[in-house]
Amino acid sequence: NQLVFPYLELYDLLFEAACPVHTVLMLGSGGCSYPRYLVAHHPEVSCDALEIDPKIAALAHGCFFVDEAIRESNGRLQVQVANGIEYIKSLAASDNKRYDAILNDCFSGEVPPAAMMTSEWMSQVAHCLTPGGRYLTNVVSAQVGEEARQLEQLMDAARTVFEQVEIVPLDPETNPTESDNLMLVCQRA
Repeated sequence: NQLVFPYLELYDLLFEAACPVHTVLMLGSGGCSYPRYLVAHHPEVSCDALEIDPKIAALAHGCFFVDEAIRESNGRLQVQVANGIEYIKSLAASDNKRYDAILNDCFSGEVPPAAMMTSEWMSQVAHCLTPGGRYLTNVVSAQVGEEARQLEQLMDAARTVFEQVEIVPLDPETNPTESDNLMLVCQRA
C-alpha cells in the first residue's frame, strides 16, 4: 500500500483542511494505488473508487491487490467500473450521498476529459461535497506561459464555484514554464 507515483502524495493535501475527512470519492482510480494507500493509512476514511475502463479495473483486482485491500479495510474501499462524469451528474441531481473529498485523476494521455474542465462540472462536483469539502484534481501543465492554457481554463472554471482555489506543484523547484504534475485544490464553503 505504498504510492506508485510521487504526484499521488499530493492527494494527501485533502487532510490539510479544517474539516474532517471520512468519505472520499476517487475518479480515475486506475490501479487503485491512492485508494489502497488511503484506507491503509487512514482508518477513519472510506473510499469509493471509480474506473471507467473495465480492463484496467480487472487488472487492478487481479494484479494490484485491490481485493485484498477491500478485505483488509472491512469494506471501507469500494471499487466499481463507472463513468465519473455520469456518476457525478447523477449524484449532483440527487440528495443522496455527499463526500468530504472528491479526487480526480482522469486523463486521456495528459489531457483531462473536456467535460471536466467546465464551470458546469465544477458546480456539479461542489454539489456532491459536504460543507467545507475539497476537490483535488491532478493536472499536467506548466504553471505560467503558453503551456499553461489547460491549467488556466481549469482555474477559471473552479473560481466560478469554489471559495478557495490554489495550485500546488509536485516540485516547487520545477521551472514554472515547463509541464509537470500539479494539484488543483478547491474548497467548498
